Amino acid sequence: MKSKIILFLSIIIFQFSVNKSAAQNFNGKANIVEFTNATAKFTVPSGKTWVIQNILSDGFTNFKIKNKYDGEESCRVLVFIKTINGNVKTDLITEKYSKSLNNNNDYHPIYLPENTTIEFLISYDDFVSKKPKIYDGSATINYIEINN
Repeated sequence: MKSKIILFLSIIIFQFSVNKSAAQNFNGKANIVEFTNATAKFTVPSGKTWVIQNILSDGFTNFKIKNKYDGEESCRVLVFIKTINGNVKTDLITEKYSKSLNNNNDYHPIYLPENTTIEFLISYDDFVSKKPKIYDGSATINYIEINN
């Protein structure tokens, strides 16, 4: 019984140490920047690495759309990676979508080396047309900047 308890505690401690955010092991500067679609393009400075910890936004739009049941609903806000170094990851016209990054429970840090350019797209899930559309709201990026 004693060995089972020790094994159980060892597994718990191991999982806790593995699940700690990798950014906690770095000596970097934490940054929080609010952006809109007009200001959603970021470039990592030379000699730096960014660890994007999270993208935060409103959960739902500030307007409502009529649903098929004669009611009204707010639409979910979605933040996608639009481009990385000019490579398109999300294009609403061709219906190419990256993973939605905002407000996720299963979010993992994104590591960006120096001189990487990343652009985000803030949209909303239009459940009537069943396609995301551009949203004029804002989102917030939380990242850690590390010296190389």
